[in-house]
Amino acid sequence: MKVVKYFVKLTVKDDKGENPVKLKVVKHEKGEQGTKRKVVEVEEHPFRKLVNARKFVNNVVERNSVQCTPMKKEGDVWIKECTSTSGAKLTFQIRQQRIVKPKKEKKEEKTSKKEEQPPTKAKQETSEQPSQQTGNNSGAESTEQQKQ
Repeated sequence: MKVVKYFVKLTVKDDKGENPVKLKVVKHEKGEQGTKRKVVEVEEHPFRKLVNARKFVNNVVERNSVQCTPMKKEGDVWIKECTSTSGAKLTFQIRQQRIVKPKKEKKEEKTSKKEEQPPTKAKQETSEQPSQQTGNNSGAESTEQQKQ
């Protein structure tokens, strides 16, 4: 199942230019004393369902009494343009974003288990062979020194 989140962005275009409107969102923070409510200003208001995002847009339109065009879909973005009696243009953008769950890191657990195991016999034999060769060479060198 595809888990999706919707973000509503409101921009106002008037004589001053195009400005994104900061929306107030209530966030709940869990702490030792319980949950605390915190009001935060954001440019994009998050929603879990498209129906709720559309209801939010319709409520803002009704409160401001503006005339709007029907909602158009372009890719993953729904756009609704409105004009007010004062001449300002409101643009609502509803953006769809897929939420991907973080994958569990099983590969790292397997590699850490391999590192903890002692080296195999083949590795021990290869590590002993160079020391024997150096021992033979040092013995040969000592006999050459005795001859001189």
